[in-house]
Amino acid sequence: AKVKARCDKLLNNITLSVFNYVRRGLFEADKLTVATLLTLKILVNDGKVDADEVEFLVNGGSSIDPGNMGPLQEWMPESIWAKVKALETLPRFKGFGDSMQSDSDEWRDWFDTEQAEEAQIPGEISTILSAIDRLMLLRAMRPDRLMNSLASFVTNTMGKDYISQKPFSMSSAFEETNKRTPMFFVLFAGVDPTPWVEGLGKEKGISTENRRFVNISMGQGQEAPAEAVVKQFAQEGGWVMLQNCHLMSSWVPKLERLLEVVSEGAHEDFRCFISAEPPPMASMINMPESLMQSCIKVANEAPSDVQSNLIRAWDNFSPDIFESCNKPGQMKACLFSLCWFHAIVSGRRRFGQQGWSRKYSFNTGDLVICSNVLRSYLDANPIVPWDDLRYIFGEIMYGGH
Repeated sequence: AKVKARCDKLLNNITLSVFNYVRRGLFEADKLTVATLLTLKILVNDGKVDADEVEFLVNGGSSIDPGNMGPLQEWMPESIWAKVKALETLPRFKGFGDSMQSDSDEWRDWFDTEQAEEAQIPGEISTILSAIDRLMLLRAMRPDRLMNSLASFVTNTMGKDYISQKPFSMSSAFEETNKRTPMFFVLFAGVDPTPWVEGLGKEKGISTENRRFVNISMGQGQEAPAEAVVKQFAQEGGWVMLQNCHLMSSWVPKLERLLEVVSEGAHEDFRCFISAEPPPMASMINMPESLMQSCIKVANEAPSDVQSNLIRAWDNFSPDIFESCNKPGQMKACLFSLCWFHAIVSGRRRFGQQGWSRKYSFNTGDLVICSNVLRSYLDANPIVPWDDLRYIFGEIMYGGH
């Protein structure tokens, strides 16, 4: 029993480690998809879920000849009725369409419920449906609520670590790199990896001041300087950051070959950091696949939900910032309020420029600058100047954009 428990624990830890490694390089929109596919694959391998059920959940289904809707035609679209009848091909949904017609009013109430995934399913069928059955039901009738239900399904099956992601740690990611493994950052609006690399470099004694760190923004005419720095640091040791490589897609294969050559006998302190924007369309390729496979990939895209944005914002500050202010209690409370405000504003990006004069991606720099202003005002005033802070942050620092 102890051996089995030990093996199960190792398997769970290895699975989570591999998932975290993969998730770090995924776009925010794809993380739930990958987590769901992993969960379903594990359940199928363990014999807890049938492969046909997974196929229906992933691909959906629609009956060619659904037949008469009866009283359901008063409120149910024909396209959904065809999907309901397709569910009847699965064992636990046998006769499902007939039972719906018998309880038409109850099913109409469930269909119109805002959070259908949490509402009580009408009829006796609710007592025999499993978690994945409920997902298939939502897939057929309320696909708009499927994402929320999938997140709960993965959390209940695998654990909350597969849905709730900790803020990105540059130091932890750096531990996985070496002189032969570059780190590739995917650039997003409002996300700048430069401070992460520079901050970690200073901790390890590598900076622009001691000429062991060089940051090059790629563009026309920057190929030769970039190649020279890579060759130099490969021999002497140092970090080079090549930004906006998507602008030099024709030169990147040459960079890839250069990294392969110099890494053979490179200095142990040699590191190469690359950044590029994703292509405008998923079918387009602006970076060689072989280069991407050889890199530690980081896609630290800003999340859209308030909780993740709040955790991400608060993680930018250490406890030292409170002690550096002569009003540490007020500083902590005001900074948390500022992080909450930043999380709300950041989450609005999914609505585009609606409500603003133009689209602007508020980033960590805006938050950090506001925190510095907050500390200065608290130090310079005997009491918290609420009116001044509200005007500066709301009307100038954020509203001014």
